[in-house]
Amino acid sequence: SHTVTAETVENWPTPILFTGFTIGLALKTGPGLLALPEFHPVRRAYELHPANPLVNGRPSWDQMAVLAAVYGPDCFWELGPVGVNRIASDGSNKWQKESQGTHAYLVEKVEPGKVAAKIESLMLGNIL
Repeated sequence: SHTVTAETVENWPTPILFTGFTIGLALKTGPGLLALPEFHPVRRAYELHPANPLVNGRPSWDQMAVLAAVYGPDCFWELGPVGVNRIASDGSNKWQKESQGTHAYLVEKVEPGKVAAKIESLMLGNIL
């Protein structure tokens, strides 16, 4: 629900770091998972996705968020200007620069293919 999203983002008690649609769209993971055994749950999840990300890759917003949380955002990205992510009633969002804002977003610093390779290497690291 757009209302719940807007309320959550507006009232979240700690700073929020957004990955952003465009930057995640360019960072695709999946094909490297072919190196995993066929029964591996991560490979299988990618295999079952209708867009066939084992071959075509899949945008990796969630993986980016984890990578930024674990390694720190400055390891692979720069931070955009501090501000507030405003969520509209139709679910769209718009960035508003505010010096007192508690939101930030990732900006490309390292070529997406290199970041994707790092993510895939981590995904390959724990074979069940």
